[in-house]
Order: sequence, then structure tokens, then C-alpha cells
Amino acid sequence: LPYAEKLQDDKSPHSSLDLTLQKNIENLADYYAELSSDLLLSSAMHDANKSWTAAETKLKIYIDDLASVFEEVMFPENKYTRKRAELHGSSLHLQGLIKAVITDFNYKKFFSAKTGGGNRTY
Repeated sequence: LPYAEKLQDDKSPHSSLDLTLQKNIENLADYYAELSSDLLLSSAMHDANKSWTAAETKLKIYIDDLASVFEEVMFPENKYTRKRAELHGSSLHLQGLIKAVITDFNYKKFFSAKTGGGNRTY
């Protein structure tokens, strides 16, 4: 820039201040140029988001079918977190034991096993 070269030749005490000001102006111009390119990128991202949402809405039925197949067939519940009364097990289920005693052991589910509250853990 011709103005900056003139300032470099000048030996006055204000020349360093003017150079700093010129550098700040150049940095500001670079910032605004980058900001405008970011706005263009933001516009492109907005258009891509609209396209993605439209495709997702169009294919919603197929996506739901695929998700249900994955949940039920491919990745069933494989970890159980809650104990329930069962016919076999290594510990006693207190409510089941009370029912068994009252019914003269016709109620057979007095053992406890983790078979309720299934989660998918893969």
C-alpha cells in the first residue's frame, strides 16, 4: 500500500502508531472477508439441512421399518436389570415365596432372576 510505504519512510513519532493502525485496518478487512465467506458457508449448510429434512420426511416410513427390524431382530434386548419371580434361580423372591407358602406350594415361581427391564448393550 502506498500509504503504508510513506509511513515507513517517515521518522515522526506518530509513524509507528499509524503503522499499527494500518495493520489493524488490514486485519479487520481480512476478518470481514472471512466472515462473508462463513456466511456463504452458513447458507450452504442451511440449504443442505433443508434437503436432508425433505429426504428424511419422504423416507420416514422406510426408516421406521428399518429401525424396528434392527431393534427386534438384529439387536434384541440382551441385558436385564430387574429381578422377577421365576421357576429357576439361585436366590429367593420374597413375594413369590409368600404366595407359594399360602397356596401350599402350588405357586412355583418363588425363585428370583434378572429377567425384567431389558436393555440393549452391545
